[in-house]
Amino acid sequence: MAQYCRYCSHFVTGNGNWCEAKQTEPTDAQAKRTNRCKLFDLNPIDAFFDNQNGYRPREKQKKHGEQVRMDL
Repeated sequence: MAQYCRYCSHFVTGNGNWCEAKQTEPTDAQAKRTNRCKLFDLNPIDAFFDNQNGYRPREKQKKHGEQVRMDL
């Protein structure tokens, strides 16, 4: 699952952006980019309110040429 600061429960917006876990002030671009934060805690609500439907991870896609195996 991809992690974004904007979908983390430690991320706060208002007069600026603030990460409660790391005590840092990420930019909008950093908050909207994927990351590998070990302190990530999923909150499906978008902090910037750009995505009204909330976070939904993508379905894992099959690799090109991979076939479904049917055992009889």
